[in-house]
Amino acid sequence: MNPTPPLHEPPQRNTTFKGDVLRLVSGTGLAQLIGVLAAPILTRLYAPEAFGVAANLLGDQSVLCGIDRVVDCPHHRVRRAFRQTIQ
Repeated sequence: MNPTPPLHEPPQRNTTFKGDVLRLVSGTGLAQLIGVLAAPILTRLYAPEAFGVAANLLGDQSVLCGIDRVVDCPHHRVRRAFRQTIQ
C-alpha cells in the first residue's frame, strides 16, 4: 500500500544562515527592549511582592513544562503521528 502523497508541497524558502541568525537576534533583542521599557511602568503599578509572586509562578511553569517535555504523554504521540502524516 503506497502512502498518500501530501496535498501540497511546502513552500521553499530561500534563506541564508546569516539571515536566519539576524532574524533570531533581532526578535530576541526587540523582546528584551520591550521588557526594559516596560519595567519603569510596571514598577509604579505593582508592589515588589507582586513581582515575587510572578517570579514564583513563572519558575513553577518552567519546571512543569520541562517535565511535560520529558514524559511521553498520549498527546505527544498524537502530535508526532500528525507531524509524520503531513511531512
